[in-house]
Amino acid sequence: MKGIVVRTIGSFEKTEVSVVAPGACEVTVRVEVTGLCRTDLKIIEKGHRDLVLPRIPGEEVIGVVSETGRDVTEYSEGDRVYLYPGTWCGVCPSCLLGAENLCREMQIMGFHRDGGFAEYVTVPVRCLIRVPEGLSPDTAVFAEPLSCCLNALDLAGVRPGMRVGIWGAGPAGTLIDRACRAAGVDTRVCDPDARRRERI
Repeated sequence: MKGIVVRTIGSFEKTEVSVVAPGACEVTVRVEVTGLCRTDLKIIEKGHRDLVLPRIPGEEVIGVVSETGRDVTEYSEGDRVYLYPGTWCGVCPSCLLGAENLCREMQIMGFHRDGGFAEYVTVPVRCLIRVPEGLSPDTAVFAEPLSCCLNALDLAGVRPGMRVGIWGAGPAGTLIDRACRAAGVDTRVCDPDARRRERI
């Protein structure tokens, strides 16, 4: 299959890579859409403390299950899925407190294991989230960035009737703006880039 591979920081190549057969509790997914995250650009241009090379980047992935491991029963070939990018141990103090993001054993797709900038990606079955019927891949791929924005609004206590200032009209700023408007929150967006301001 074709894939984008980062072998050294500062460059990448499109090349032939092998499809990894799924283990007992894994699935192989045919990639439909992978979102291009600022983090993907950062790891290519500057690297990252968690990056293990060589690596296929891409952590926001929508696809279709193409093969299942022998112990997988909850998913079948043809199921459309979103791939949660991280796996954690589940038994450390952080995990037991519900702070899996602080798990020292965290393994992130596109950093520790290969991601979605390829035709296929193999992941643990526990990373799968079903995509609702009728939701296009181009829309579903926003699940992770949108959930981060909604979490930020929740942590900030934003409620209908409030006024919120948003500094930056990039992808996250735009998603926060739309989420606020949908919830009846008045927004003001600032961005030095006129092209971005016009898209709000």
